[in-house]
Amino acid sequence: MKIKVKKNPANLPFYKVIGKKVKGIIEKSLRSKLIFTFVICTVFSGLITWGSFAFISKWTSITYMDYMGSMNARDEQVWKIIDLIESNSNSNVNKSDSGSIQRIMNSAQSSGLKIIVVDLKGQVIIKSSNVNEVKINIDEVIRKALMYHHLYNKYTQSELENLEITSAYPMTLNGKPCYLVAKGILKAEEKSYIRISGWEPLALLVGLIAFITLFYFLTKRKVNYIKELSAGLLVISKGQLNYRAHVSSPDELGLLAYNINKMAEDLQLKIDREKEIEQAKTELITNVSHDLRTPLTSILGYLKLVKDKAYKNESQMENYIQIIYNKSKKLKLLIDDLFEYTKLTDTNFALRKQKICLNDLLEQFLEEFTIFCEEYHVLIIRDIPKEKYFLLADPEKMVRVFENLLTNAVRHSEKPGKIKVVMQQETHKIRVSVKNKGKEIPKGELDHLFDRFYRGDKSRAESLSGSGSGLGLAITKSIVELHGGEIQVKSKNGETTFSVELDCHF
Repeated sequence: MKIKVKKNPANLPFYKVIGKKVKGIIEKSLRSKLIFTFVICTVFSGLITWGSFAFISKWTSITYMDYMGSMNARDEQVWKIIDLIESNSNSNVNKSDSGSIQRIMNSAQSSGLKIIVVDLKGQVIIKSSNVNEVKINIDEVIRKALMYHHLYNKYTQSELENLEITSAYPMTLNGKPCYLVAKGILKAEEKSYIRISGWEPLALLVGLIAFITLFYFLTKRKVNYIKELSAGLLVISKGQLNYRAHVSSPDELGLLAYNINKMAEDLQLKIDREKEIEQAKTELITNVSHDLRTPLTSILGYLKLVKDKAYKNESQMENYIQIIYNKSKKLKLLIDDLFEYTKLTDTNFALRKQKICLNDLLEQFLEEFTIFCEEYHVLIIRDIPKEKYFLLADPEKMVRVFENLLTNAVRHSEKPGKIKVVMQQETHKIRVSVKNKGKEIPKGELDHLFDRFYRGDKSRAESLSGSGSGLGLAITKSIVELHGGEIQVKSKNGETTFSVELDCHF
């Protein structure tokens, strides 16, 4: 099987791709940014500390010329010569057969040394070719050799540069004790040492200051952003919910700014919703007071006429009583609808759901509703499939939905006329539509049909005696939404269609 390799669309070098990934990780994490900042500040302060220490060391150091290294090297060379001479000497050595020893001594001339072998009285036994002395004061040589350990106290630097230093080394030649005397000018090596002056901690202090300064400037922007968010929260706490924080980065602070904005937005929506609810309560009280007052006033008026016997005959009295009865029925309808709407909009209200066959429920209801339709010369045409569709619903509330829709359709349908009830499946949903012919509803009214106490055109509202309370469609919408469904209305060319869409349960 072929494995497809994702190509780099920009053809970037590998290190740039890695750099982009690392940059992305750092930008999305505040912790990574702080770690990166700390590393940068540590490296920078380390370089500053090292530079400061180097400067202070140079400023407080003392330079001097060291000859001891040259003296030790010469001592090492001389002892090697002594070992060679002693290993090549014999009891019959004399001037004529000391060629090998002479070559050993002459070999030291390349380094500027003068080699002399003397007996205990200072008489020269053998010497290198660059030596002219025939006798040496051995006691003076030994005394000066001991003194050379204190060169810095006895001689100045200029004197040591050209001073020939003489040293004496005990040895054995042909079984007899003697001395090897070495003469030569020492080579100086420049060295320095740092005085213990207490200035060294200053380098650490400079590095610490550099770390704090750089860390301050690198984190200044983030700190200011945190202050900005804090100030924003204070603004929101004072009630200015239109404030929005600037989201400047994708890290945790950016997420905090986004959540602050979301909080302000949600609070604004909640407050607006509470204002709407409060306004709705006020409107509800106003509308209820008006709608209750109208039939109640009529009832009281006609009752007063009956009580005062202000009627001409028994027939007129019965007419007054019939009016009182009709108005009382309307008052009861309004109170019942108001009670049901209030109950449905209560957040603690719970439906009594059960698995029902929507086909059977709708068929049974339409059978019972046919008598009501015949009174108003309206014919119901059914288009209900034979296939059974089930859903979880409260059967009593679903009957109320169809009752409200059919009653509304009869009320506003042309007489005589037809109402078509269609049931169809759409994917995992069931749609029930109620269609009627009548006066077309203006587009501006369609958006308000489901509002409380909305009755639309007065002529339409009064087209049927005993017109509704203005809560029927609002109740219908609440019931449908409690079932997780959706209700829509369309009106075109005089045909109005109410559609209820509910989830199917297979």
